Amino acid sequence: WSKNINSNIQNYSNQENNNFSNESEVDESLKDTGIKLYFENSVDNFLRKVGLEYINYVSTNNQQIGENSTFNNNINGSLINAFTEFKIKVKKLEINPAFRLSNFSVDNKSKLFLSPQLYLSYEIIKYQSLKASMCVNNQFVREINFEDPFGQQLFITSLADMNSIPVARSWNSMIGYNYSKSKFFFDLEVWYKKTNGAMSLLPDAPPIREREQMYM
Repeated sequence: WSKNINSNIQNYSNQENNNFSNESEVDESLKDTGIKLYFENSVDNFLRKVGLEYINYVSTNNQQIGENSTFNNNINGSLINAFTEFKIKVKKLEINPAFRLSNFSVDNKSKLFLSPQLYLSYEIIKYQSLKASMCVNNQFVREINFEDPFGQQLFITSLADMNSIPVARSWNSMIGYNYSKSKFFFDLEVWYKKTNGAMSLLPDAPPIREREQMYM
């Protein structure tokens, strides 16, 4: 990806004409190659899916403001995922637990991450059911928000390095109701999400904001 913002602002204050210009540019690349092998059982019983996945990542970023490089990295990493999914049905209650164990390696560092997931569905009466889910997600490829000196935003995609760019983790939960009959379907969901590790990059001293006398 290549992204850029060119800005020019004219400001009239105290009968003076001030010009402020800024150029922000991002050049980034993310390449991933891998293989996934899994067994999926189409028969309605306990084990639904089990498998193994390997992904190799190459991430490069060069972000500049004017002539200055403000965010520059080159990160190589790999991810090994072991995953499984089950289905348990007890009368009108259906339970679907799933697990993903991830071994993430980058710059000679390695760490295990567990991503559990649970989905529940209960048929109240015919055509109507209640549902709920809970899961933990780990995000190894990050989207980072960058704000330039004029407050304009660019998004940078980078692989986590488990140092200055941590692996993000989110806790997700949902409860809902659905009604389905013939061609009519109604679905209602209430959800909650909490994320740790969100990132924003801000300039140290935005020049346009430290001039209190400016009138826009």
